[in-house]
Amino acid sequence: RARVDVSRADAPTQVIETLFPEKRQYRARGQVMTEAAIDMGFTRHVYVSLANQLDGGAWGARVQVKPFISWIWFGCILMALGGFVALLDKRYRRSQTAPASSPKVHSAAI
Repeated sequence: RARVDVSRADAPTQVIETLFPEKRQYRARGQVMTEAAIDMGFTRHVYVSLANQLDGGAWGARVQVKPFISWIWFGCILMALGGFVALLDKRYRRSQTAPASSPKVHSAAI
């Protein structure tokens, strides 16, 4: 388990969040799994995961900053809302009455 303090580049002493990514080894099958730590914000997400142990006892880490991930969900909700509004529009509903029959046109050969 690692401790990662997340801060802004312009204020490195001000810690925004402390994340704890892990490497877990399960005894049942001997599998090693990486558990990522995620800091979710309105305009960005920060993902931190541990890599393999390096020489000298150090550990590698992968840090990813993904901007506007939460806005993807907002877009999905907005599209669903648009579909619901379209369903309420009367122009797209089928008429319950039978359509009027069109007059028959006969052509005569001369």
